[in-house]
Amino acid sequence: MRTRVAIIGGGLAGLCAARALHEAGMEFLLLEARDRLGGRVLSVDAAGRDAGDGFDLGPSWFWPAMQPGLEALVRALRLPHFAQHGEGDILLECTAHGSPQRYRGMRQEPEAMRLVGGMGALVRALEAGLPAEAVRLGARVAGMTLGGAGVTLRVARRGREPRSRGTSNLILAARLRSTERQAAASGVTSGVNRVCLPHRAAPTVQNSAQPDNPDQLGFPSGRGRRSMGPCVTRKRQKARIHRVPAAA
Repeated sequence: MRTRVAIIGGGLAGLCAARALHEAGMEFLLLEARDRLGGRVLSVDAAGRDAGDGFDLGPSWFWPAMQPGLEALVRALRLPHFAQHGEGDILLECTAHGSPQRYRGMRQEPEAMRLVGGMGALVRALEAGLPAEAVRLGARVAGMTLGGAGVTLRVARRGREPRSRGTSNLILAARLRSTERQAAASGVTSGVNRVCLPHRAAPTVQNSAQPDNPDQLGFPSGRGRRSMGPCVTRKRQKARIHRVPAAA
């Protein structure tokens, strides 16, 4: 089996990359080792189950003044959001046996925003825009090798024997050090650059006139260096998906 672009990691970086590829009409396959998408973004109910309206166990706020790219993504997905309430005092219960303590409230500066339903709403909106057949949950990449035809991934799924899948283009959208070690040990990183989704910008298609060319899928970077996914390309203003060169 072979796919044109393989994305390792179904967190926010991988989902945004998949969205950009899908909007550009490019074939892709997103591989996520967990049984859910979102990575560190998770909203659950009182029982700890993934919920459409619950408690944020990961990131809870975003700041439009500091994260205009994220705000642009929220608006593009038409996700309802609201300002974090900051008026009045704060009641803080530090332990299960102690009494709540009252503290004076603080003004939010810059203004912090929250999504209706929790940050998980962002993950669900991104997932809803992707073809179901292009997303594989419970798919752990157990190894990767670089050959003349591109990269071959060994994908292990629960209860099944690992299978090989080839790809001409690879996006490492996971922070897992084991994945990085696998890529380095197999020589993959010498032929493939990882994609960086900076916190100041959302992914865009750089040249819509040539949507069939993966090299034209750009990810504009901002002044910041903190990112939602790993990045090795920082020499230019745009980190790109690079085609895997054929072996000599």
